[in-house]
Amino acid sequence: MRPIRVFWLGLFFIGMSAYPLALMAREVLTGSLVEARYRFVPMSSQTAVIGAHRLSLSDDAPASFDRAARVRGAVRVVIDGRAHAVVENVEIRPSFHDGNRYHGPLALLRYDDLRQRESFLAVVVNAGVDSRVAGRSTGGFDVDDLRFRVIALGSDGRVSDETFLRKDRGSPPLRAALARFVASAPMGYHSDLMAVYPSLLYPIVFPWGTGLVGGLCILAAVLWRHVSGSAS
Repeated sequence: MRPIRVFWLGLFFIGMSAYPLALMAREVLTGSLVEARYRFVPMSSQTAVIGAHRLSLSDDAPASFDRAARVRGAVRVVIDGRAHAVVENVEIRPSFHDGNRYHGPLALLRYDDLRQRESFLAVVVNAGVDSRVAGRSTGGFDVDDLRFRVIALGSDGRVSDETFLRKDRGSPPLRAALARFVASAPMGYHSDLMAVYPSLLYPIVFPWGTGLVGGLCILAAVLWRHVSGSAS
C-alpha cells in the first residue's frame, strides 16, 4: 500500500473518532471543573438549616409501617415557615421519615461554591415531561424534553427557583451536577457518551482504538515518505 493511501486511511479513522473523543474530553474537563469548584452533600433528613434560615419538606401522606409502600402526593417546600412551592405528583415512601422519603424524584442537598465562598440548600426535582409537549409518533417522549427544577436557598436568605430542560443541563454545568441526584438514568454534563456501560466495542474499539489506528497510519505514512525521500 502506498504512503498516500495509508495517510488517507489514517485521516478516515481520525475523522471518524474525532467527534466522540472531543465530546469525551469535554465531559472530563467539565467534570474536573465542577469537582474543583463545588462540594455536594445530600441531606439525611427532611429539614436543613443554613445560616439563620430553615428549609423543610412535608406532605400529607398517611402513616405506614410498610417499607415497600408507595403513594403519590404533593410535597410542600417550606422556607422559614412559609410555603414557597408545592411539588405535585411525587412518589412518597410513607414509612420513611428521612432523606429516603422522596428518594428518586426529589432530593434535598447542600452544596458549597468554593470559588464564591457561598453555601446553598437545594431542593432538586425531576419534574418529568410537560403534558403539553407532543410525544413521538412511535410512542414515548424525547428524553431531552425532561424537566428539572432547582429551588436554592442561600445562607443570606435569598431564594432562586428555576426549571430547565434536560437538553439545557450543561449551561451552566451546575445544573447537570444537581440534576444527577434525581435523574432516572446516568447523565453527562453535555452528552451521555460517557454515561453508558462500557464494552469492548465502545469505547475501547471505537473511538479509542480507531483513533489510535488513525494516528499510527498517519505517522507511518509520514515516516515512509521521509525514508523514501532520503533513499532517493
